[in-house]
Amino acid sequence: MTNQPFQAFEEVLEETPFLRGRLAMAEYFQQNITTGCWQYFQSEYEPLVYDNLFNRIVKYTARILTELSSNEINKGKLLQIQFLLDEVTDCVCVSSDCDKVKLNPLYSDLADILKLCKVFLSNLTINNDAPSESNFCFLLPMEYVFEDFIFSFIQEHFPELNAKEQTGGFLAKREGKNVFKIKNDVLIEKRKLILDTKYKIRHDAKDGKDGVCQTDLYQMMAYAVKRGYYDVLLLYPERPNNVGPESKFTIESPFTLGKPIQIEAQNIDITNHKIGSLDSLIFQQLKKVLYKNS
Repeated sequence: MTNQPFQAFEEVLEETPFLRGRLAMAEYFQQNITTGCWQYFQSEYEPLVYDNLFNRIVKYTARILTELSSNEINKGKLLQIQFLLDEVTDCVCVSSDCDKVKLNPLYSDLADILKLCKVFLSNLTINNDAPSESNFCFLLPMEYVFEDFIFSFIQEHFPELNAKEQTGGFLAKREGKNVFKIKNDVLIEKRKLILDTKYKIRHDAKDGKDGVCQTDLYQMMAYAVKRGYYDVLLLYPERPNNVGPESKFTIESPFTLGKPIQIEAQNIDITNHKIGSLDSLIFQQLKKVLYKNS
């Protein structure tokens, strides 16, 4: 949309003092011959216009999304689109209007924009009635979604813990330079607790590890040693294939000054179908693990 204005040939029917394009016979007889205005013509032609149906659909969709969006970055981009389409007529569009737009195959990127507009205007995410029709899929990195959800929930419901998100640092130094960057998902300094989220399935391998990946345990041990903390909590989403809800691992080392590092793995049920009680359920689960040793 921002590279160059989109112009299209669009059919126009209007009364003109001279014939332009082709004569619309039915309209000419109804509106001119029968009224005595035979000297004017009902001309039907296709000029190249900027104020076309595609641009009107995009402008209307952008205006609607601006009102619905709460993200300032998205709002800025949507307002920029509306500014570029300032000369385009403001009108209400519906999803069926998208089917009336005929785009040149050279404008494949505009075809994607048109499909997105149709999705927004029709409130659709997928069309199961037309298997041959392509649909848009928004792929989200669920490990980040799960991490942000857990941190936001703790921040909102347990403000007294003063939890910190994405606390970083470096594990080692080499020739005076910091190397091997580390990043704790959630750090609760008040309780000397490191919390890390893992959006993965804990497969029961019957090897005593309870589905906890060995590299994850190494990672948590490095976090604990670097921070000087002795409590680490690994949170997994509750899944049908996940194993037991609680697993504890103890790491004893001379470096821990006689106090072993405790790494606990817990599953959090976020799949409850009773939406009204889901908030309370998660609250009780997190309260149990966050205040376990207090």
